[in-house]
Amino acid sequence: MDGSSLAIGGRIGFKGRMSSFLEDCYEVSYAVKQKQYTIKDLEALVKAYNACVNKNGLHSADAIEQRAEQLRIEKAAKTKISKTLEQKLADFSTLLEYSDKVPNKTDVTAMFNDVSGKLRRNEDLPNYLVKGLKEAVKKDPELIKLLEDILKK
Repeated sequence: MDGSSLAIGGRIGFKGRMSSFLEDCYEVSYAVKQKQYTIKDLEALVKAYNACVNKNGLHSADAIEQRAEQLRIEKAAKTKISKTLEQKLADFSTLLEYSDKVPNKTDVTAMFNDVSGKLRRNEDLPNYLVKGLKEAVKKDPELIKLLEDILKK
């Protein structure tokens, strides 16, 4: 019923089963856990796994867990933002809350939350979102200045 008896299970539980099955190659296993490979990407997944095993050989369970932890730490370090940027985001949020020059604060706050979330996750900011936020706060010079500073990263 859950696909576990099949050579390659169905969509439900694919990520967990495949990452467990491929765990002797931790980079590929971690990529599966991070949804970089789906059931549609099976051919690419097999090629990546085979290349990994050919390059690194098979690993013990302890080595796999250590490498997986190292990859988690590296990813967390990449997504961390500086304290100054975090402070600027907090300052912007506070200024926005008390600004009387910004109409429709609910929508502007939602846009800003989306921008700050993307910055925290180290994702690219869509141009439409940046332009929309700049347009929304254009009547408040303090917010414009702080937003420009935030967007410089």
